[in-house]
Amino acid sequence: MINFTKALYTDLLAKIQKMVHKIESGKHHDDIKGDFVNDTIESLKILEHKITGIIVSGDLEIDFLLANNLSNYSDLNQNLEYIELFRLQPIKNYGSGDHYFKVLVEKIYDDSNILSTPPLVSTISNSDNYYWAVPFENIIAIPFWEEESLINVPDIYHEIGHLIFVQYRSILAGKFIPVLNDYFKLELSYAVDERRINDFEILEATLEYWKASWFEEFVCDLIATFLTGSAFAWTNMKLTTISHSKAQVYHYQPSHPADEARTQAIIKMLKIMENDEESEEIFNSWKSFEELINYPKRPCYDIIFSNDILDKLTMIVYDFCNDIDINIYIENTGDAPKTIAQYLNDIWYVSRHKSEDFAELEKFTIGQIKEQLKIED
Repeated sequence: MINFTKALYTDLLAKIQKMVHKIESGKHHDDIKGDFVNDTIESLKILEHKITGIIVSGDLEIDFLLANNLSNYSDLNQNLEYIELFRLQPIKNYGSGDHYFKVLVEKIYDDSNILSTPPLVSTISNSDNYYWAVPFENIIAIPFWEEESLINVPDIYHEIGHLIFVQYRSILAGKFIPVLNDYFKLELSYAVDERRINDFEILEATLEYWKASWFEEFVCDLIATFLTGSAFAWTNMKLTTISHSKAQVYHYQPSHPADEARTQAIIKMLKIMENDEESEEIFNSWKSFEELINYPKRPCYDIIFSNDILDKLTMIVYDFCNDIDINIYIENTGDAPKTIAQYLNDIWYVSRHKSEDFAELEKFTIGQIKEQLKIED
């Protein structure tokens, strides 16, 4: 087993050394030259140094350290997999689509008055994971070939929301978590007084879900709505209809709240933004969708996602967005260059009201965006 463990470490070290050599000797897109490539090489060399130190120390030759050495190998391999996914894949696959979204997101940050550094965008996602963000790497991942369409692009604002949330987590939590705790404390006491043991257990578990992840997901939806208006609402509804079976609209999991509750929060934000006409259309469309699927809510659903909690959270996020001075979505009413959010709202309008012209107008709109961003086909 000792020789096998030594082989594992030797293989891992050789793999890292090959990666470093390949990156150092390769040609890279101008967008990722410099810090991103250099930081990736530095991360690999730190890992190389750790593995070399273990090999040279002689620890791999000692029987009673075998379990510890195998555990360390697993950790080191996971570290390498992290670098491979969030560093090496963007470097390897970076191309015209990635560049388009990098420039697009920079424009979104400028449009929205988001003062932090725009993330790197990489087309390394897939249809299962769709859009996702890694805030601590400042990366947003999207599926390949997304630059050929616009309907899904509002979802990138949700991922930007994750980057904003991480930056301001303590402020947002300080405003909302006490409200959440007070609400659930009262509901839990009712469940105890009324001897609703099953309800107590459900509420106790979902309070932890709220704190661990739901809070963040709702905040990201609400920030995206603040920045894009109804475009994000329509995209969110589209994703709900294509990614879930009819039984899952009221379904929640530890990582994500129910789609129905998320939709209600988005509509509440649109109403606060005084986007009454669009919010009413979305509300009616959603109600029609619910009637079609005709699926019952889960136990305690209206307590877990109460109107009161969603109202308070929506107002907290609305005030927060104003406090950090990011720009609320407004329709384009003059000759000023359009924002990306305005283009996205326009194309959603076309998709719903002029569907026969959609393909041609979407292509034309992408051309307009590329022209404004000074991107050549």
